[in-house]
Amino acid sequence: MRESKINSRPKRKMARQLLKCCDVSFKLLRICKLFPEEGQENSFSYLVPVSAVLMLNFLQWVFNIFYIIDGLKHHYGLEVIKFGIVCIVSMCGVMWINSSCFRNRHLLIALAKAMSDFETFGKPPAFDEVNDKINFYSKLHFVYLLGGSLLYFVVFAPMQQRNCTKQTSKANITTPCSIFVPIYVPYVAYEELERPPNVYIINAMLFCLIICVYVTCGIVVWNNFEMVEYIRLRIRHLKALLLGAFQEADKVARRRIFRKSLRYHAEILRMARLADRFYGTELFLHVILTGVILGVSGFVMIESQQIDVLMVFVGWLNAIIIGCVSGQRLIDESSTIPDILYEVNWYNFEIELKKDIVFFLLRCKQPMCIRTANVIMTNTLIIEILRTAYSYFTFLSAIGQ
Repeated sequence: MRESKINSRPKRKMARQLLKCCDVSFKLLRICKLFPEEGQENSFSYLVPVSAVLMLNFLQWVFNIFYIIDGLKHHYGLEVIKFGIVCIVSMCGVMWINSSCFRNRHLLIALAKAMSDFETFGKPPAFDEVNDKINFYSKLHFVYLLGGSLLYFVVFAPMQQRNCTKQTSKANITTPCSIFVPIYVPYVAYEELERPPNVYIINAMLFCLIICVYVTCGIVVWNNFEMVEYIRLRIRHLKALLLGAFQEADKVARRRIFRKSLRYHAEILRMARLADRFYGTELFLHVILTGVILGVSGFVMIESQQIDVLMVFVGWLNAIIIGCVSGQRLIDESSTIPDILYEVNWYNFEIELKKDIVFFLLRCKQPMCIRTANVIMTNTLIIEILRTAYSYFTFLSAIGQ
């Protein structure tokens, strides 16, 4: 029995090391229970905690909607409920991204395993250096996410509470101003929510829940950039392999290496399709809601002179920039594959190889990309989303007047 226990330990350790990419991000997602341990993607130890977190997040969103309905029913006015509107729209996007990651976890696991396979086509040059850089920037991004979340509770939540108290005293109404996020629980009086120790328990739960879901959402968005960088590294490895094949003097060896390069290219295309399927679903509602979130939060900040929604504005703007820049970098890198022919005397090759190169170029004509519905993630999409945000801002300004 002792020998079997001792022998099982290294096997468990090896199983954890099957994924050789996104070390920091996957570790953080496992802590937040959104990404499973190796081989446990369908186990109860993974499904129960992540389902509980997503359900609590959904309940908070529902109670937030009840707050808006109660405010409209009792004519609280836009000044009182506009922060709740920002929270509803923002939380809707967060829930979509987290639930999409949970629902499509098998795609992310398959993509990570493909990135970690160094036996079929070898290990890309400078993989360790690139991996270390990605892990370092992942830590910096986590500090940004955690710092932004804590900054909201330390600085902006008290500001929102003071503004809530000011507005409710003017309108002579009662709302739970002592709670971090505006919520309303049916059949429960506001006085009961704000009475100690209820208010402390609710705030503690909201503190842990909001930090968990928002940080997790930010990590999933950042993981898009990480995976694109690993695909770009594979593309550079493919170009080096193609260059070595074309510079080979022996025809048989050149043909053999070129065929291996074709298989490698097909594998990279499969990785890109996995990334497209996973992040395309996640970014669908993200692209739609970001313009709304930026427009509404910008309206609240400027018209009401409230900066308590600044973290929501900055967070969503940063998230869409990460998604668009990642898609643009993948397009740019994959478009450079045919350029390798400029470095070799391809016109001296045998006719059969020339024909294969023509078909290879036709396959490379369509660059790899990440699309959500019919929208391709590029840098120009950032401008389009900002235009949409400005349209919502002007629309709300016209209504406010």
